[in-house]
Amino acid sequence: MEESVTSNQEAFSYTEERFNVGLVNSVDYNLAKNNLTRAQSDLLQAKYDFIFKTKILDFFQGKELSL
Repeated sequence: MEESVTSNQEAFSYTEERFNVGLVNSVDYNLAKNNLTRAQSDLLQAKYDFIFKTKILDFFQGKELSL
């Protein structure tokens, strides 16, 4: 997941530079931005899902729940 964010960040940065000099149209720019946003969202969702599932396991093991 983190590799996906990193690669999409690099791809967006490259696309943004090309967009600023007129080599890429707005559709390709928005596509790169959406891909980056999706990768960041997926990473956050995976992190929160991990925390949630860890807390469920703790609950069923009789451990005290805390954040």
